[in-house]
Amino acid sequence: MISQFILLFLAYLLIQLEASQVYDLKNESASLRLQVGPGEALVKLYEYRQHWLFGGRRAVCQNDLRIFYPLAQGFVVCGTNARRPACFVFSDGLLRRSFSALGQAPTLNKYPSKFYASARQLFTFTASDFSGQEFLLLRRNQNGSTAGEIRSPRPSFDRPEIVEMHENKEEIWLWFNENPADSEQCGKKSESRVARVCKNDPGAAKPYDMEFSSFSKAKVECAIREDSKDTLYFNQLQSVRRTGSTRLVGAFQSQLAGLGASALCEFDVGSIQKTLHSKFKNYRSSGCPRATSTDAQLAAKSNPMVDNMITAKPFFHIFNGKDRFTALAIEDEVRSITIPNQKITVIYVGTDRGNVLKLVKSSAGPVVHVATLRVTNSTIRELTVLKVPLPNLNSKWELLVGTDTGFHKAPVGACAQAETCQACTRLGDPQCAWKLDRCVPVMEHLNARQHLWTDPGQCVDVEIPTTISTTPSTTTTTTRKMTNIVTKDYYEQRQFLFERRDDKPVPCTAEVVQKEVRSRVDFVPIVSALLIGCLLGAAALYAVMWVGRWPKEKPPPSPVCQTRIEAYTSVPSNSQSMHSTVTTRSTSTPHISKLTYC
Repeated sequence: MISQFILLFLAYLLIQLEASQVYDLKNESASLRLQVGPGEALVKLYEYRQHWLFGGRRAVCQNDLRIFYPLAQGFVVCGTNARRPACFVFSDGLLRRSFSALGQAPTLNKYPSKFYASARQLFTFTASDFSGQEFLLLRRNQNGSTAGEIRSPRPSFDRPEIVEMHENKEEIWLWFNENPADSEQCGKKSESRVARVCKNDPGAAKPYDMEFSSFSKAKVECAIREDSKDTLYFNQLQSVRRTGSTRLVGAFQSQLAGLGASALCEFDVGSIQKTLHSKFKNYRSSGCPRATSTDAQLAAKSNPMVDNMITAKPFFHIFNGKDRFTALAIEDEVRSITIPNQKITVIYVGTDRGNVLKLVKSSAGPVVHVATLRVTNSTIRELTVLKVPLPNLNSKWELLVGTDTGFHKAPVGACAQAETCQACTRLGDPQCAWKLDRCVPVMEHLNARQHLWTDPGQCVDVEIPTTISTTPSTTTTTTRKMTNIVTKDYYEQRQFLFERRDDKPVPCTAEVVQKEVRSRVDFVPIVSALLIGCLLGAAALYAVMWVGRWPKEKPPPSPVCQTRIEAYTSVPSNSQSMHSTVTTRSTSTPHISKLTYC
């Protein structure tokens, strides 16, 4: 009997392990929700106005969405497609056709990727093989045609970690970290890089006509240099964002063990462009600088690094605490009601401990850290400011925060935490002001600007009516001071848009693209050894008990001693959801075994 219970428990454990990996895309209460199982992650694919498109990484459906771009009618989405990368064209909610995405989307879920859609072209950067040793920057037509396809020369990258891809006029810039072999002195040394190619690169001279003729890359350095002290390098780029039309801000971490240092550095776009063009300064070309001969292409191919570095000194850094910068969001030209005709820059910095640092930068003074906002307990991967229009030219600003396990929406400031006029006006946050009896976000009350107080000198301790009861003979008024008003804590104002749910796993029931859903479990070697040992032990115990109880003459079975055990195994059946063909596991086939001993 003990062995039977062990076998039943192991069968139950196997079922639970298989059911624990979940990737369920479904519609609940007219709002799209995503459930993600243990060990999986969410990846933001595309951002358009107030919308995010995201896919799962290491999901059980084995089709991690990595690329999305809209068409005149419909859209295209590409994914790993169970190790056969493919793109799928949708219009009117239906799948119209598909084409290969080999080289554009990774073959395995664990490899990162970036993309940028420009005009009729699609630029992608990812691992092109199963080993993940070769990374390609590839340009291909958005319709899937390979005509005019161009790739980066081999080899152009050395174990890169992708950070960001964006356009700069007629060029595409790629930001990443590398661990070059020639820089390994005391262990692996990571270095930040930026690379560029021309959008309309016609290709190099034959026999290199399938390669970019404009590819070059430069080292990016964010460091604190002092004559009497050692240089402190922040050499791991985590995020980069544009501020204005001529500046870029990057969030960096230090690679030194045990040093939780992070910094923000600002770079000039024109200086970066000039440095990257220096690789082709001796070659004449119309428009975007590039190699125009076979010899020039060979020289650039053998050494794509430019001679000069792109350097900057941090304008904001931290050395104390456990937070490390991981994400950036920047809002330029934010109106200030404190100083007329002045606009400020607000920088939001996400950290690996789930905090958001709010910084204010103006042309008149230094950067000021006005608040630290606690949003989640997970590492922040993506950060965006969501602006919702309101009546009377007002707008509601909220932070949209992405982590590996979900998305959160939270206020952009801690205005609601200030309970008094003095506390509100001394926050130092230009987006908070005191209005009548509470601290409010400025952008939501611009139409009542004359009633917004931002100077502590404007605050007065007055009594305001809160409860008024009227009788035919008398009128009684109860008052309270403004200092007693209680507001909600910032952390309680968060909203979980999407989060990982491990309590009630749901099998994969919907796919965005047409393909078979294949469920499987990758066992950890230790767990496999444990299960095999338990099975062998149970079998040995069963055999010993059977041999020890074997009678000389087998008596007839007693009805009282018979035991009936039913175990169920699942077989696939077909179901349909979201105009896609999927496979679910629903029907059961019983298996019966009998024991005839007491």
